[in-house]
Amino acid sequence: MWRDKVLAPLKDRLVYAILEQVRKERDGEAIERELVVKPIESMVKLGLERNKPLAVYSETIELPYIAALHEYYAAETTNFLAQNAVPDYYSHAETRMAEESARAVLFLDTSSEPRVTAALTDIFVTAHLPALQGEVIPLVAAMVADSSSESHAAKALARGYALLARVPGAFDSVQDALGAFVVERGLAALDKLGDEPASNPRKYVEALLEHYAAFRTVVDTAFAGSGQFSLVLDKAMREIVNAKPKTNAGSSGGASSLPPAAELLAKYCDMVLRKSSKSQLEDAELSKVLDSVMEVFQYLEDKDVFQKFYSQMLAKRLIQSLSVSDDAESAMISRLKKAAGYEYTSKLQKMFQDMTLSDELNASFATAVEKTGMDIGGVAFSFKVLTKGSWPLSSPSTPFVQPPELDKLIKRFEAFYKNQHSGRELFWLPELTKGELRTAYLAKNHDLIVTNYQMAILCLFNRGTVFSVAEIGKLVGLESKVLMRNVASLVKVKLLSLVADAGDTAVSQAEPKAEAKAKTEAKTEAETDDAAASSSAKPSKGKKGKGKKRAPIKLNSSTKLEVNLNFSNKRIRVKVLSSLIRDSTEERAATVRGVSEERMFFLQAAVVRLMKARKKMAHSVLVGEVCEIAAARFKPRVALIKKAIEQLIDKGYLARVQGEKGMYEYLA
Repeated sequence: MWRDKVLAPLKDRLVYAILEQVRKERDGEAIERELVVKPIESMVKLGLERNKPLAVYSETIELPYIAALHEYYAAETTNFLAQNAVPDYYSHAETRMAEESARAVLFLDTSSEPRVTAALTDIFVTAHLPALQGEVIPLVAAMVADSSSESHAAKALARGYALLARVPGAFDSVQDALGAFVVERGLAALDKLGDEPASNPRKYVEALLEHYAAFRTVVDTAFAGSGQFSLVLDKAMREIVNAKPKTNAGSSGGASSLPPAAELLAKYCDMVLRKSSKSQLEDAELSKVLDSVMEVFQYLEDKDVFQKFYSQMLAKRLIQSLSVSDDAESAMISRLKKAAGYEYTSKLQKMFQDMTLSDELNASFATAVEKTGMDIGGVAFSFKVLTKGSWPLSSPSTPFVQPPELDKLIKRFEAFYKNQHSGRELFWLPELTKGELRTAYLAKNHDLIVTNYQMAILCLFNRGTVFSVAEIGKLVGLESKVLMRNVASLVKVKLLSLVADAGDTAVSQAEPKAEAKAKTEAKTEAETDDAAASSSAKPSKGKKGKGKKRAPIKLNSSTKLEVNLNFSNKRIRVKVLSSLIRDSTEERAATVRGVSEERMFFLQAAVVRLMKARKKMAHSVLVGEVCEIAAARFKPRVALIKKAIEQLIDKGYLARVQGEKGMYEYLA
């Protein structure tokens, strides 16, 4: 009766009155809300006994309410955007939508909530989508420049994100623009560094981390940690990290087809994990730095390049006892293992095991020497036995005769080792061996830290006062280039001096400028193990030299040398190791060549494993699966995979299937 006698005749007037009250409240006027609530409640109740619940409510008030909502705000939003900036609109829309949502909860039935929400999204967001999307990147730029998650730009961006998140697909164009923006800014930041990272990798890594942190803050705060935007950031960072900059920052003077990130990140790790005269990082701070390194590592495509450089630098730190701590080294390897797998770090872990076993071996040998009274020539020692294949060490580049002062020690140690490890053979690496010699001919004596080669040359003067370069070469067995370089280094630091000019045929022996560091620990290479020794001995007094200055130093086979009895240095311990390490450019080139060779072996092994399992495969399928296998270590070029397949065909592992284009078969 209420519906038919009261509501039906008065419906239009009643709906108008209700909507007018709602309009007044939107305009900021105070109203009697019960005048709106009660009539709408009666409309809801009228539909409870019908086959279509809420039909009366929906037709009578819900649809007109939503239509009035569109009409009221369509004009307001357009006018507001025309007169105000988009960030202000974000705030205005957020406030108005919150008001309307609360009003709908109060006035309407709960069933209307989804339709009101959809209407608000259409009115405030969809209708103005291009304008709202276009302001996102400028706000991102402002937020990054401000470096704060509490800035005006950050808050505006968060509001904009919340609005756009209401519309499916609204972020598609925004994500594309953001990815391009992150890449552009990142590459610009790296290009600005120029060639500085070649000598200071810290700058490169810190620039990457600073760039990543800035946009990570944007994603986590303004974009509420969105998974989609996280993927956009990851993709952009991967492009930045694996890009080849305009300046070849990592090449140290020499072109390379490899992006520099992997090498520079490895060098940065070396700086962080190496002992320094400067203050060391506290454990907590060091842990944070290693975590940040892994943030960059996750984006590397050339993980095999990082592994190659990192293992070389780790070897030097361990052999030279330059690690900041074993715990720090282990922590880094654990992080690498978690990120790249056990196989990736297996050799690094074996290097650590060798160091521990070497310490135990030295202790056992020292005990044996003490108990048996073994004659080792009165030389202090420290051996490192390193497993061949696990350490990135090369065989000696020249013949060499150890000084007689070390003969007894070396023979006794070899016998002791073979007695404990039957079937193993030791190969010595004199290039990587260091020792200390104490002078006994000066008013103020010094401890000289020298290479094995320098030690052998200086010890000759225990048995004579003057030697020609040719005589030295014959006695120590070094090939000419290595001999000249080591003799020149001793003359340069004035430990040796020239007796007389050897004639006009002298060759200028310049000190290699790029060889600034010294290898400072003793090592030898074994078939299954490598051993190394550091030792101490004393050269006897020699004849006082003339001490005349000569520039440049000229040496040939006839040049005669003697001990400089006028040698002086303000330090008691004098490092004579400098200028004898391999040229850094040459060393890097060898490393890059090694990476290329290892990649080819890896791809060939992957192809053989796949073909052996499948027996027959199409070219496209084979290439695709090889790419998947290699992805964890590096991103192979298709041309390189084709080359690997061609080589395997030449070697008789594979064959093309006759009559089936692009098919290969495995040959047992």
